[in-house]
Amino acid sequence: MKYFYGLTSFAMLREIVYAVCDVLGRGAGDKAAILMLETAAQETRCGTYKDPTPYGAGAGVFQCDLIAFQDVQQRCPVSAYRRVSDEFGIDLKKAKHEQLLYSPLLAAIVCRIHYLLCVEPIPQNEHGRAEYWKRFYNSSLGKGTPLEYLAHTAIIQQLQEDEASV
Repeated sequence: MKYFYGLTSFAMLREIVYAVCDVLGRGAGDKAAILMLETAAQETRCGTYKDPTPYGAGAGVFQCDLIAFQDVQQRCPVSAYRRVSDEFGIDLKKAKHEQLLYSPLLAAIVCRIHYLLCVEPIPQNEHGRAEYWKRFYNSSLGKGTPLEYLAHTAIIQQLQEDEASV
């Protein structure tokens, strides 16, 4: 399996996502990490699909667009900013959107903070998270649908099985 966005395996993506959630919070019912993995599944098939548009609508494994990236930089809570700096040595204020293309750690941090800024708690079930992703991450202007999101989450199980069989 070929990976993009600075990833070498699904295990690497999973490890990064859980490390980021350990620092920035696991969300309601411990669902932040699964929401992020499902987002990666929808956006880039967990890093196995490379967006063919050169520096297109989004960047990185979570396909974060420039507007969302800048919003995270501007509205990031001071406590989260400090934790990211202390734990990962990353200064979010100095980060560049283009870095998401090859830094899965930065991409995961931005994704988690993006969801952290949402006013509603993360839903407990997959269907609720699909609607949540559409409302707060993809937006009404995005092409993705909750049904596509639900269909793409199956790749998570497939990649885990593939890695276990190696």
